[in-house]
Amino acid sequence: MAVKISRKALAKYLVENSTSDTLASEVAALLIDSNQTAELDSLMRDLNAMRSQVLGIVEVTARSAFSLDQQAKNEIEQLARKLFPSFKELIIHEEHDKTVIGGVNLNFPGMNVDLTLRRKLNKLKELAT
Repeated sequence: MAVKISRKALAKYLVENSTSDTLASEVAALLIDSNQTAELDSLMRDLNAMRSQVLGIVEVTARSAFSLDQQAKNEIEQLARKLFPSFKELIIHEEHDKTVIGGVNLNFPGMNVDLTLRRKLNKLKELAT
């Protein structure tokens, strides 16, 4: 009988016992062997959260209409330093989305920071009503 292990415990084990070069292949092999490929997204979220806690490596997906300039990247790094006490390294994944009318939406491990113009306009609309 197979032993059931939580995703968070598995994520912690993988982060502590894998190198960056082998992590993806080890996760893929594990999920395929255990016939749990549907768990990939959840496990990756847990892995990213654990990497930020244990190793200080923070990955963020930045969704904006245009490429981020260096000033925007520096501001995202400053925010990451505030949000993650163990911060050592930032990895930014940029997603270009023409529906973002201004600003950027940041998806950090375990949280979303919406700095878009649409959110600010919606907030103003709420305050006005």
